Amino acid sequence: MNDAGQATTALSVEVSREGGITVIALSGFIDAGAPLTALAEATGSPLVLDLAGVRRISSFGVSAFMDALRDVPTETSIVWRRVSVPLMLQVSMIENFNGRASIESFHAPYYCATCGHEQHCLLEVEAVKAAPAPYRAPAVACAQCGRPATFDELEADYFAFL
Repeated sequence: MNDAGQATTALSVEVSREGGITVIALSGFIDAGAPLTALAEATGSPLVLDLAGVRRISSFGVSAFMDALRDVPTETSIVWRRVSVPLMLQVSMIENFNGRASIESFHAPYYCATCGHEQHCLLEVEAVKAAPAPYRAPAVACAQCGRPATFDELEADYFAFL
């Protein structure tokens, strides 16, 4: 159940190791009861959070997620990888949402006015930062019809974390 008492997809937490790096993949819905203790229990640095599978986050989930990030030992660096659009919206709205974590890559929303298709494109931070500021969403073709798709958020807000 979510904070409003509606059925949801629970949060899945998968922990793996890539060499000396701990990778934690989150997928599903982050709410107040999300099982986030694995973040504080992770060993090795950096700790990589693969956030591509996070589909929603409630207001209580925002608080729980930020608390879990604060519980990660200070000697552990944190890297966010493949950050989902719902989490990127929180990054753009809440000051210091990602705390001391650096963002490596993130999904960006696009919309095709020709066919109505919505899509999320994975962007690498270094590629976006290669262009001079103010940072802009790269041109993307619609995956359905091939026509130009339009970035579907406010660029100044979405890219402000850079």
